[in-house]
Formats: sequence, C-alpha cells, structure tokens
Amino acid sequence: MILTVTLNPCVHHILAHEEPENGQVVRKPVRSFFQPGGKGLNAARVAATMGGEILALTTWGDVEGSLLLREMAFSGVPVRAVEVSRPTRISTCIYDMTTGSFMELLEAGVELSREEVDALFDLFLESLPRADTVALSGSSPCRNADDFFQKAAVAAREAGCRVVVDTYGASLVNAVKATPHMIKLNTQEIRSSFGIEIRGEEDVFSFAASLKEQGIGEVLVTDGDRGAYLFQEKEIIRIRVPPIRSLHAIGSGDAMLGALLARLQKGDNLMEACRWGAAAGAVNAGRLEVCTFSRTLVEALQPLVSMEAVT
Repeated sequence: MILTVTLNPCVHHILAHEEPENGQVVRKPVRSFFQPGGKGLNAARVAATMGGEILALTTWGDVEGSLLLREMAFSGVPVRAVEVSRPTRISTCIYDMTTGSFMELLEAGVELSREEVDALFDLFLESLPRADTVALSGSSPCRNADDFFQKAAVAAREAGCRVVVDTYGASLVNAVKATPHMIKLNTQEIRSSFGIEIRGEEDVFSFAASLKEQGIGEVLVTDGDRGAYLFQEKEIIRIRVPPIRSLHAIGSGDAMLGALLARLQKGDNLMEACRWGAAAGAVNAGRLEVCTFSRTLVEALQPLVSMEAVT
C-alpha cells in the first residue's frame, strides 16, 4: 500500500468565467466547483486513478475541513485525518475563459499545535505497518511541523518502506537528513529551500549530485515546460513530453508523483514509472480540474514521452 501524508491541505474553489463585453463588474454565468488540495492528497487521487492501493493521511478543521473530507470521499480515496482547531485553508482559483488567464489565491497554512502534530504522527505510526511505500508531500504549515517529515522518513525506513519526499523549505532541508530513497522537487523549490540559483542543466546536475553524495539514491527534478531529470545510480535521464496547451501548473508535479508511485506498485522500473508520471503531469496541466482526469488520457500520452540518457 502507498501511504501519503499531507500536513498542509486545502480546498480548491475553482471559478471559471467569461469576460463581459460591456465591462460589467458582475460576471455571469460562472462555473464554480470544489476540489480537495494539498500535494499528498493530489498525488493520492492520481495514484488511485492509475490503479494504485492508497491510504491518505491529513488534517481537517471546521466547515472547510468537512468540505475537504467530503470531496476526498467523492474521489474514492480512503482518508484518515486528525481534526485540528483551525479551519482548513482555501485556495481560490480564477480562470478567465475569454483570455485564458489563470490565478490562484492561496491562504496561509493552518497553525498546528504541538499536540495536533503529535496526534498526526501517532496516526502515521499506526498506519505504517500496512504500507510498503510512504510519500511525504507538501509544505509544512508551521514550525511545529517542520521536523515531521524527517521523523516520519526515519520511522518509515526502519519499517522497511520505500520513502519518497516531495516538500520544500525547512521541511525539505530537515527531511534530507533522514536520507529518504527518493526526493522529488522542482527548480523553484531548489532555489527557495537551499538558496541555490538554477540557471541551466549543469546547475541541476550539480545539485542532484550533492543530494546523492548524502546517500539519497534517486532524485527527480522537474523544470516546467522544459521537462524533468531523473538521477539514479550513475545514470541521468532527461524526460520530455510533447507540447500541450497548458491551463495552469497546479498539481502537475503531484500528478506525476501519483502516477509514478502507482506504476512502481504495479512492478514497473523507475524509468518506466517516470514515463507514466510525466504523461500524467502533462495531462493535468491541460485541464481546469486539479488532478482529476481519466487513466485513458494518460495511456494515450504515455507513448509520446521521450526518455533520453544524458552523456
């Protein structure tokens, strides 16, 4: 089973509208819907879509948190969650169908008490015996949770699980110390977490090498439209997807991780799993919904993803 942990969930409120010809302030009709959010919950939903066996752990609070759990129930992904004292944050996404512009307004993460963080960690330890893979995803909402992924990675490794980390900031810096099996991140997260400027491929290669020197066996770095790079053992693989019409980037990295984990669970090697992951990320970027698409779309795009060894 794949066990995902999301410390900083949100509810996406997605609004789509057309620009009125007369410049009126009131815009209608408006398409409006809710979706669960947070990197681990996004990845869990895609992994389930791709046939993976999943359990997602997270927090929830107040009416907004109830909405989060309701939307996750609609997705069919099993969730175990700790109730916290503050409302789950909202992500308001506004899409102008006339111009194609997209904007996300994301509230700050929920401040968790030490007792709430400990309750989630206890839930993690309770769920761990069922898992063979653990994905620790998303940002830390507060200082009390900055070491959560580090401690979780240590516990998961001791339990014999494959540990994948997809976070940033202090949470990532701490998690590296636990030497997870894989770290996934993008070039912007390299800059913000480690203060390293990424100007081109050589900077990506140098950064990945530094992680591998610390004992991390696999590094996956995504770079937007330029594709991704997989570093494993002594091999570097450049991953490219065909050009697509992109609406937004929200959740594309999560879609990649979710599909990748599901394919690993089915027995694919890491390179082949990354091919499926890249296809899922590209499919997500072309849709208004976040991490909500059919497996058929991924199956159609997967053969067009190129995997090339970097010499």
